[in-house]
Amino acid sequence: MISLRPADMQDADRLFAWRNDPVTCANSRSTAAVPREDHDRWMKFNVLLGQPEHAVIIAEALGGCVGVVRPC
Repeated sequence: MISLRPADMQDADRLFAWRNDPVTCANSRSTAAVPREDHDRWMKFNVLLGQPEHAVIIAEALGGCVGVVRPC
């Protein structure tokens, strides 16, 4: 079963690694790797400030994170 939860700042390293994974980059609108400083700024705006229109949701299965969802 997959469960969903809001991302928190403890997810920053995982989300950074996922975003800069070569397969993710190749399939993103922006194919360049994201610098850590930019990612940290994005995390603060979207996760720490908790803007509902910029929600970041973590999908978990069997006790581990398996994906991320961002509403359009």
